[in-house]
Amino acid sequence: MKRVMIVLNIIFLTLMTVFTFKVFDGQAEVSVITSAVLLYLVEAVIFLFSLLYVSDHIKEIIIKVLKIYVIIVFSVLFLIFLVEIIFGRKFILYFSYRFIIYAFLIYPLILRVFLKVSAHYVFKDQILVTIVTSFIVVSIMFVHGIFVGLSLQNVSIVKFDDADVEFVLVEQDMIFGSNHSLYLKENALFSSKRIYTWSCESCFVGNGDQFEWTWIDENTGMISGNGLEQELIVEIN
Repeated sequence: MKRVMIVLNIIFLTLMTVFTFKVFDGQAEVSVITSAVLLYLVEAVIFLFSLLYVSDHIKEIIIKVLKIYVIIVFSVLFLIFLVEIIFGRKFILYFSYRFIIYAFLIYPLILRVFLKVSAHYVFKDQILVTIVTSFIVVSIMFVHGIFVGLSLQNVSIVKFDDADVEFVLVEQDMIFGSNHSLYLKENALFSSKRIYTWSCESCFVGNGDQFEWTWIDENTGMISGNGLEQELIVEIN
């Protein structure tokens, strides 16, 4: 049975990798996305059941490693939260990957709790614990996936040859158009608070260079083109 679980993990991990690349190539059909989601859900269950056949010694090592990992990830996320609150900054990766980043904390934490709890039961009872945990994990992954899909935004860095300023343009497709938000980039990790926002019914989303950026003076810019009905005036300060 242990060998069967190993083979199943290899097969589904391979399929997950293939379908993940297909999803992120930007041209995936609904069937491809659905297949990728189902593969993730099935692999989550297979992985949990595979842990039933891991020795207690290995489980103890995994629990200790996960403890250190969770503390580090939680500390980093908490530090980012403090920077955003205290200094009014926005973590750039949060714009598109907030819920994906949270996954690096949520699922390892669930795994550690699962291993700790199951260690107190015999094999027969561990199967029941695994079934319950699998249901919880699949439910969280399903809801998590919905949030990822709804919050997915396109982020572009807008650079200029003749100005020492960089913008972070955050765009999101909507049913009847698109929303666009402009942030001033502070460094590689953070941007300032939002300095301008607009909605557009006919704008293309995905590349900040599709707009025309013109400087009126050192603190004022003008945005035009890419389906905008009229020019937009942006004050940096």
